[in-house]
Amino acid sequence: MQEKTLNGKITEREYQHICENMKCYTEIRNNLLTFTFTAVITFIGFTFTSEIEIDPIVYLLPYVVLIPFTGRMSYYRKWNAHMDVFLEVYAAEMYIYTEFGNKVKITYNRKDKILDWLVNYELGILAFVLMLLFYYKYPKQVPCFTYIDWIWVVIPPICTLFVFALIKSVYDYDEIKRTYMKEYTSIKNNLMRDTGNMADYE
Repeated sequence: MQEKTLNGKITEREYQHICENMKCYTEIRNNLLTFTFTAVITFIGFTFTSEIEIDPIVYLLPYVVLIPFTGRMSYYRKWNAHMDVFLEVYAAEMYIYTEFGNKVKITYNRKDKILDWLVNYELGILAFVLMLLFYYKYPKQVPCFTYIDWIWVVIPPICTLFVFALIKSVYDYDEIKRTYMKEYTSIKNNLMRDTGNMADYE
C-alpha cells in the first residue's frame, strides 16, 4: 500500500507503528495482570493457612503492588481507547475495526454485563479479598484494640476503595472513546478546513 501524506490521514508507516505500540501495551497489561494475580493469590494462600503471628503491615504489602499496577493498567486502557479513536479518525481506510465495528453492534444481556464487570473489576475483587483476610486474621492477634490498631483497621478499606476508583475511572470504554472522538473529529475538521481540503474530506 502506498504511503499517504498527513492530509487528514496518516501514513501506513505511522499506522503500523501505532498498532505495534497498542499490541505492546496490551501484552504489558496482560503480564502485569498475571504477575499481580500470582503474587496476591500466593500471599493470600500463605497468610490464610499460616498460624504464625504476622505484623499488620505485612497484610498491607500486597496493596503496594496492587494499587500502582491497577493505576498503570487503567492508564493503558485509557491510552488504548485514545489510539483506537485516533486510528478510526485518521486511518479509517486501513483500520479494520472501523469498517466492521461500525456495522456490528454488540448488545449485552444481564449475564454479559455481570461477566463484563467481573473481568474489569478483577483487581478490585482481589483488593476486597485482601481486606477480608485482614479482618479475619488480624483481630485474632490483638487481645485489646488500641488507637494504633484502629488506624490499621481503616487502611484496608481505603486502599480497596482506591483500587475500585482507579478501575471505575476507565470502566466505560465507549464513553472514553466518545470523548476522544469528539476532540479528534473537531481537530480533523479544522485541519481540513485550514488546508482547503474540506471537500475531499467530506
